[in-house]
Amino acid sequence: DTVYTEEGDFKVFQSPNGSKVLKVNNLTGAFYMEVNASVDYGERPRQNGESWPHLLFTQNYSLDEIPNLDKMSELRMQIDFDFLKFEDKMGSSANQGLHAAQFQWYVAIQNVNPQSPDYGDWFWLGLQFFDNRYTWCPQNLIVDGGKDTATGKAIYTLDMREVMGRQVVEEGGSYSVDYDILPHVKEALEELKTFEDLDTLRETELSDLQIFHTNIGWEMPGTYDAGIQVNSWNFVYRLAD
Repeated sequence: DTVYTEEGDFKVFQSPNGSKVLKVNNLTGAFYMEVNASVDYGERPRQNGESWPHLLFTQNYSLDEIPNLDKMSELRMQIDFDFLKFEDKMGSSANQGLHAAQFQWYVAIQNVNPQSPDYGDWFWLGLQFFDNRYTWCPQNLIVDGGKDTATGKAIYTLDMREVMGRQVVEEGGSYSVDYDILPHVKEALEELKTFEDLDTLRETELSDLQIFHTNIGWEMPGTYDAGIQVNSWNFVYRLAD
């Protein structure tokens, strides 16, 4: 059973073995997410094909909550966070193809036009704030895979050097991001039309698209212990004139 305590204004929820810690401040909306993957992996690093620990906040949106993307002139992802803990338990044993610590914020964008041949199809677009394999995560387009629960959908990640204004995300740092992703949604849609690894959204236009889901948090396919406190996060969109 989850272990519950209180720490100042934070309510603290911890898995029985201590591998995951979640702290929530109901007064400010801040939350702290910590994953101690060393508890899950022990002395044996993750092997190819094995699943890995996650700790994610998710939110779904109904069709009447957010306009179609062509109705917007801006779609800003805003976040303020403190990187409070990072411990590398792998050292030289890490394999870049298998092992990582990743803190990220993704949105799921779907074709919601019943008249479109791509109706119902969707893709991920995300900000990968921290990945211990990179100084800044590069722009990339891949297929979500590597585990049994993978969606099999396309994942488009932004160039984080641009998003972060060349700030390096590392333990001990505090960061504030306010970034318009709408131009990158348009870029992603063009790349998806010729994406060789997956036949997806070939006949989709911006007017067909809507955000229906978001998630934020840790994925830990390597033996790392890490924690970040998110002080605020939000979507802000501006309607086109």
